Amino acid sequence: MLRRSFMLAAAAATAAASLFAAAPVEFWQITDTHLMKLDGVDPLIRKARQHYLGSTEALRRFLAGLPKPGSPAFVLHTGDIIDAFRMDGEGGTTIERQIEHAKGVLAGSPVPVYLTLGNHDIQHYRATGGKIAADRDPAIAAAARRGWRDAAACFHNGTYYSFRQKSGKTEYLFVVLDNGERAPPASSEHLRSQLQWLEKELAASRAAAIIVVMHIPLAKDPVSDAIADVLGKSSRIALILAGHRHTNGVEEIPIGGRIVPQIRTSAFAIDERDIRRVRLWEDRIEVFATGKPEQLERTIPVGGAAAAAAGAR
Repeated sequence: MLRRSFMLAAAAATAAASLFAAAPVEFWQITDTHLMKLDGVDPLIRKARQHYLGSTEALRRFLAGLPKPGSPAFVLHTGDIIDAFRMDGEGGTTIERQIEHAKGVLAGSPVPVYLTLGNHDIQHYRATGGKIAADRDPAIAAAARRGWRDAAACFHNGTYYSFRQKSGKTEYLFVVLDNGERAPPASSEHLRSQLQWLEKELAASRAAAIIVVMHIPLAKDPVSDAIADVLGKSSRIALILAGHRHTNGVEEIPIGGRIVPQIRTSAFAIDERDIRRVRLWEDRIEVFATGKPEQLERTIPVGGAAAAAAGAR
């Protein structure tokens, strides 16, 4: 019932807005679904992680209830799709097929779902010495990425990628990063290659506004600094969308001498009402409060409106 109320309220707000201007491109952000199948998993891991078991059915209900056609145009998932790429099993076995489980759930969506990888999506849960630990060895992360590339169309050309949307005359470029692996930039070939790609992508784009999508929000750490340095070479970064912390928040991030809003969204696995609406207009981006489809939280000018706003300051 709560999910249906969210959808009805979102539809009513979009219909009202369209009376005064061309309808915007609307998408909904979810994050941290932590999907899992625990059959055969080591009992220690099963006991520690089973609090997210209900997320699978919650996501199935959410996707099945999406209208087609209508809003949203797509769903943006900002990472930790699954709880782990693989886990230790009973009797020294290894339990895999977590990616395949997620693929089966996501196949129920009537609209495109653009995915982002998080730290859980590329890790192995191990049970040793009466404790569980997340193993994020680069070899495990590489195997996980191969699995995701095979499973999801958005990852077929790599686990960092871009796509475009257009609202009126304004083109938006979505840059989706894979920042769940936190090795220092100097020692991570994956990060170095990604940053080189990002720099070329930003330089080649003529989009009026760029939306950066990542799992782990930018903070004070070497990986964040390396990403921010490249983003700072573009004057058109309008918005950063992230998850990871399981909390909602709006932060002001310095990017290349400008301040860019970074929006964090809380975990769907904890509360299936944690859905955030975002609308792309020709002159602005509207970001709504998580779980409150009619409560506008932030308006971000883009294109000519952004330049005018900057000049007025």
